[in-house]
Amino acid sequence: MAKVGQSGPSVAPEHHAEADRPSPSPPSDHGGTTVDGLHDDLWDLVESAPDALLVIGAGGCIALANREAERMFGHDRADLLGLPVEALLPERYRAAHSAHRGRFGRQPSRRPMGVGLDLWALRSDGTEFPVEVSLSPSSRHDENGRTIVAVREATTEADTEAKLRESQIRFRGAFDNGPVPTAIVDLTPPLDRTILEVNQAMADLLGYTTSEMIGMSFIELTHPDDRPADDEAVGLMIGGATDRYSPVKRYLRSDGSVVWVQLHAAPLTRRDGSVLGIAHAIDITERVRAEAASQRHEALNLAVSEIRLAMLRGASEEEGLALIARLSAECLGAEGTLILTRPSQGERPAVAASYHIAEAAGSRLVFTDDGGVVGEVFRSGEAQVCGPDDPRFTDINRVVVDQYPVESIVVAPMHDGNETVGIIIMVRTSGSDRLDTSDLEAIERFASEAVVAIELARVAEARQRLELLEDRERVGRDIHDKVISRLFATGMSLQAMATLLENGEQERALGAVAEIDSAIQEIRATIYGLRSQLDWGRGVRGEVLGLVAGQRAALGFEPTVDLQGDLDGVASEVVTELLATLREALTNTAKHARATNVAVAVSATDDLVELTVADNGVGFDVRPDGRSSRGALTNHGVANMLARAEQLGGRATVSSSPAGGTTIRWETPRAPTPVSS
Repeated sequence: MAKVGQSGPSVAPEHHAEADRPSPSPPSDHGGTTVDGLHDDLWDLVESAPDALLVIGAGGCIALANREAERMFGHDRADLLGLPVEALLPERYRAAHSAHRGRFGRQPSRRPMGVGLDLWALRSDGTEFPVEVSLSPSSRHDENGRTIVAVREATTEADTEAKLRESQIRFRGAFDNGPVPTAIVDLTPPLDRTILEVNQAMADLLGYTTSEMIGMSFIELTHPDDRPADDEAVGLMIGGATDRYSPVKRYLRSDGSVVWVQLHAAPLTRRDGSVLGIAHAIDITERVRAEAASQRHEALNLAVSEIRLAMLRGASEEEGLALIARLSAECLGAEGTLILTRPSQGERPAVAASYHIAEAAGSRLVFTDDGGVVGEVFRSGEAQVCGPDDPRFTDINRVVVDQYPVESIVVAPMHDGNETVGIIIMVRTSGSDRLDTSDLEAIERFASEAVVAIELARVAEARQRLELLEDRERVGRDIHDKVISRLFATGMSLQAMATLLENGEQERALGAVAEIDSAIQEIRATIYGLRSQLDWGRGVRGEVLGLVAGQRAALGFEPTVDLQGDLDGVASEVVTELLATLREALTNTAKHARATNVAVAVSATDDLVELTVADNGVGFDVRPDGRSSRGALTNHGVANMLARAEQLGGRATVSSSPAGGTTIRWETPRAPTPVSS
């Protein structure tokens, strides 16, 4: 226990007599009474009394104290004995009490002390508490007599009201001046969520004054998307089904902007059964924005990767821009996107791609590179955020914008190095979060990286085309200088020999000469195609695609091609014969089948290579000996295909019917296993 001297000033009892300092527990003499004349039974009653009992000597010092006095005042009994009674009073009462005690000593009587006054006592820890005090002189009272004091803690109505007032003052101070935004709301319909009390922190958070907010409904301050969850939670609190509601939600500030909060709300039921709600809101807008920015950054990185992959797979510039328009809208939460390309001299910016922009609106918009918001972004190279009422809109575009529920628009440059090569326009409609300056950096970075991806694909494509053109020039020269010359010489020899043959044999030789002439014409057409067709890439796949594309003029259409497996790992001898077989199959189809569709499939497994050429032409009857009903030339072509496969250790089959088209299947090992003649 703390000593009295620690709780406040005390009066030093220099004049105390030893008689005023009895022992804490009076000892008994042989007659069964204490030395102070108290019987043991009487002392037990004093110790058991519910009130604090003190015996005060004539000098004003405590001569006796019971157990309750120890508890009430917080002192050990040994410290109480001999202590001036004024030490148990607040300092402001001590002087007056000393005078009252003197008057009582001159006219002692049994009575309550301080009738009509609030009496306060002091505990050892310095706290004050209200008391009721009764005084009675002892039966041995004389000039050195003693006074019995009974002390009881007061529980009067005045004390209760005082405590209530003190509590209200503390609450009001904590409520009004507290740093946490707080409001008290009436949850009982028809005054549904009407604000009854609001502190300054809450008013500052939402951009109002406290007087403006009192009487408002929290429904109108809540973001529309969050109202259904609030309605459900309020219903549960009114019905007693829950005693708390702690969502992450959005409030609308007085300027229309959105603030994210972590809300903590609880119901308070009044005596009349109506329900109040007390709500604390912690502003987490910055945390939500940081999390959103992180997610947006990740999404944009994935989007740029998707654009790069699409361009490397051969997407056109138009397809790349359309992909940018879609992905930017999806990643950045825009309802619509337009992409404008930088105009040539004397022209206006043109819409190169759009996403979710109504055609009726897009066709009516007019942009220039020297006026309005678009012109400003082209000139400055810096993104701009504007609302639907931005004065920089041209009159023509304002008419269009006013017809749609536009909330905000971002106009951002698409940079290729230091040059602005285009503009991306993103629109959010009413009810969405407003695009603001925090979105600009992400939008600009995404747009520029996407444009770089398209430009890199352009460069790669140009390089591949240059390499292919060089290869084609070389192939064309080789074919023209070597193959055509040899075919021409062979044709001349056959034509000379034909004059020495009989009529039937002569006719066959001259037919062969005609076929050679036709082949020379096709080869020359192929050489021209090699110098003009699109880039088909390098390797076996490129050779197959180039060969098929070269037959487009003869067929009247371009066949479909399906390539599977590791074709570049196939032995070169096999590739040579496969390409020759494919060329012969397509040539025969062009000459005889009258087909409207041809499907070419080439596949390679660990062991085999397979070529399939299927058309939907007129077909022919295949005889048991493998010969066809089309004639000698067709028979010769089929025989060549079969022979090529057999020479490599493979096989070939031809299935055809006059009404079902023709299918050629040619299969060999990946590595040749020649078969002797």
